[in-house]
Amino acid sequence: MFERYTEEARRALFFSRYEASQLGSVSIETEHLLLGLIREGRGIVGRIFTRSHLSLEHIREEIEARAVFREKVATSVEMPFSAETSRILQFAGEEADRLLHQDIGPEHLLLGILREEKSVAASILMAKGVRINAVRDDIIQLRHGSGKPEAGTAGVVDEHERRGEAFEGDIRLTVIGPRLKAGDAAPDFVLDALAPGEGIPREITLATGAGRVRLIHVVNSLDTPVCHMGTRRFEQLRAGLPGVDVNTVSMDLPFAQARWRAAEGVGHETLSSHRSEAFGRAYGVLLREWRLLQRAVFVIDGNGRIVHAEYVADQMAEPDYDAAVTAARSIAAQT
Repeated sequence: MFERYTEEARRALFFSRYEASQLGSVSIETEHLLLGLIREGRGIVGRIFTRSHLSLEHIREEIEARAVFREKVATSVEMPFSAETSRILQFAGEEADRLLHQDIGPEHLLLGILREEKSVAASILMAKGVRINAVRDDIIQLRHGSGKPEAGTAGVVDEHERRGEAFEGDIRLTVIGPRLKAGDAAPDFVLDALAPGEGIPREITLATGAGRVRLIHVVNSLDTPVCHMGTRRFEQLRAGLPGVDVNTVSMDLPFAQARWRAAEGVGHETLSSHRSEAFGRAYGVLLREWRLLQRAVFVIDGNGRIVHAEYVADQMAEPDYDAAVTAARSIAAQT
């Protein structure tokens, strides 16, 4: 059954069995497979998890929060795959065939998890903004360099492709979209908002805040430490910004944003651009390699004009809070 599996994929399966035994499970469930993939942590999947800011510790915490703890099972005991995990293994083979790959690696197992949409593992990944089409694109790029261009797009480069303007450690990132500046008209957008306790996301557009000053704080993901700190900091600062609407924008799902707000006691509205890349491209903050948003801050006046724009190059750095607050407070005082 596992003849096509790479050594890395087999190690991930071994680790998933170990994780299942430690949690006292009688079968290898999808969440154990996810833990096994993260524990293996090398190669393409390791790089994808790094880009998505996924860690074994955070995923384990989420899984353990859902688990019913039982006595640990000896590793010598035979342990079958659950029905969901068995389907994932089948999907992994199909994904390898679809991508014309002879072997089945951890990356194909990851795609298999995302295809089993109702599983615990898939729900965790999707809540963190991991999407199957983006993962496929990453796999093609990482296994084949530039990847296979779509028909009719060979040699086409985005009109506003900015290199060398964003990085994390030694990873250099490509930013898509124009670099906006003070004086530019703020591009329109359609984003989703979901407050804690609400059941259905609401659409928020630039016109929603017409006549009011808006401070837009853009982050990679609320689950990352620096973005978490930045959002918490603007939550504290907004008390001194009467007449200013503070928003944090990320590509996290609105449901994940609402859970985060409830857990952190954050009152300002978080907006999700998970449905498309339109916001990222319009505001010049779409990170091609991660399919996340570059950290940035925009202050927009009541007439829809940008009065302050900061693009944070180092994705592990925080923005200039004082500059953003000063700009927002100054323009609010004039309205």
